[in-house]
Amino acid sequence: MRKLKKLMKNDLNAISSTSELAKIKENIVFNKKKSPLIFMGSVTFLTILLGSIIILFLGLRTKVSFLGMEIVRNNSLKSVKDSSIIVEEAKEYYAKPGEVITLELNFNNENYYDIVSFVVSGTPYTSYMFNDGSNYKTIYVDYQVPSVSGTFFISVSEIKYIDGTKIKNVKMEGNDTVEIGIMYANCDIEIENFRSDVTSIAFDIKQNLPKELLDDIELFIYEKDTLIDKFTIKESYVVTNLKPGTIYKLEISGIVDLLDGKGKYKHYFLEKEVSTKLPFSLSEIEIGNNYADFSKLPATVYYEGKEVIRLDNLDENEVYEVLITYSYNNTLYEYYYYFSPSNKELPTISFDALVKLDSGGYLLTFTADKKYDYYVKENKCNLINDTYVITIQDIIDLKVSVYLDNEFIGDVQYEKNRNNFI
Repeated sequence: MRKLKKLMKNDLNAISSTSELAKIKENIVFNKKKSPLIFMGSVTFLTILLGSIIILFLGLRTKVSFLGMEIVRNNSLKSVKDSSIIVEEAKEYYAKPGEVITLELNFNNENYYDIVSFVVSGTPYTSYMFNDGSNYKTIYVDYQVPSVSGTFFISVSEIKYIDGTKIKNVKMEGNDTVEIGIMYANCDIEIENFRSDVTSIAFDIKQNLPKELLDDIELFIYEKDTLIDKFTIKESYVVTNLKPGTIYKLEISGIVDLLDGKGKYKHYFLEKEVSTKLPFSLSEIEIGNNYADFSKLPATVYYEGKEVIRLDNLDENEVYEVLITYSYNNTLYEYYYYFSPSNKELPTISFDALVKLDSGGYLLTFTADKKYDYYVKENKCNLINDTYVITIQDIIDLKVSVYLDNEFIGDVQYEKNRNNFI
């Protein structure tokens, strides 16, 4: 009897072993022989003890706990952290503005309680909204990310489950928030109102770049592969002290994270070639029936290393190259000019720019002193406000074919440092 009283004072763990229970049984049997009252008291106590064990077991039974949330990698933008272009580690998850992604919520739910509802970043979800494939331990739901670009945090809260007739809160043990980069879309830049003279260029920029990225983006000006100058991004530019009749490349670029899945890397927003003007007009060159006359040029012309004023007996099927040297501001410059003679005079073409398009291909614009028909790769150029415009897919062996009354006159070849074009 003293042993039973001692056990009543101890923790439940004191009677957890089989040997201890056996000893209790022996004492009960022994005391039964001694006294019926003692036996009845022992049975009552044992009944209470077993009930307490059952209640304690039920109380310690595992409830539902939340283990964490992640984004299922079926959205259009993936993290490509193994890419060679990355200079800083990318984020784990990405999406396009307004894209619908799939969230995966994981639970410790050994007793198969029904998860009935939760809230994801202010959006309530109930069980009928769970995706196919969901079960007691893993739930999938669709979630539409915001339409605003930038870094966004998705959080889950207020997770509920049903226990009999009672709605209870799920214990939050895992990470309830994931970070996602929503891509900066439509980062367009356009050059507008371009002007040039012999030694300067001026232009405006129309752009919708993210304000938080502008400090890392600059305008670079190159002559061939040599950097001439660089500027911060602003609305208007005037660049002076340039060389006459020279091609320059405008590049707007920066090492930024556009949240496009590639991390932080050098992104080219615009690449465009422009030129300064010559101090004379190429229209002063007279090209006629199998000849070319340079006598009106305020410059010296060389053909095959010899100074010339006029070339005769030219083949109209050939393209000829001459070197024009001239002095400007006490500095001597060289310019290569290409032409093709014909019994019909070729127009003088001024090539404005060749712009690489984000959608692929290039946009070519030029002006001509004669309203002939102009084709590039068998596609006719459109005339818009005295400017010829055409979209092309590549610039390999690029040339303009000139027609008059459906009769082919000749080609004008596109190459750098030729006739003020690319």
